[in-house]
Amino acid sequence: MSLNRTLSYLLSKRQKMLLCFSDAVTTSSTYLKGAGGQGGDGFPLPQNARIYRIDCWDGSGILSGSGNIAAAQGDRISLYAQVNGGNFDVYVRINGVNSTLVAAGLSQNSSLYATVHIQLI
Repeated sequence: MSLNRTLSYLLSKRQKMLLCFSDAVTTSSTYLKGAGGQGGDGFPLPQNARIYRIDCWDGSGILSGSGNIAAAQGDRISLYAQVNGGNFDVYVRINGVNSTLVAAGLSQNSSLYATVHIQLI
C-alpha cells in the first residue's frame, strides 16, 4: 500500500531553521547581534523561505509575533530593536527594511534574547 502524501503532510516536512540574536539595549535603537557577536543588516538565507515567528525574552517575560513573510534566497535577515516610547519593538528586517513581523513592548535597559523561526521552501 502506498502512502498518500497530501499537501499538508509535504508542507509539514519542510526544513525549519532558527536564527538567534541578543544584545543589551539601553535607550537608543540598535541592531541585535547574531552569530559571532555581529550586528548589522543581516545574515543571508541559504534558500527561499517563509519567516513565521519571532520570540523575544527581556528578562521578565517572552513576547512574540507571528506572520507569514516571504524571503528569497540571499535575502539578509536581521533584528532591529526600535525605541517606541518607554519600550522597544523588535522588528525582523529583510535587506535592511522593517517587515510586518514584530515583537512589541520589550523593556528598555535590559538584555534581549530573540529567536527568528524560518521555514525553508
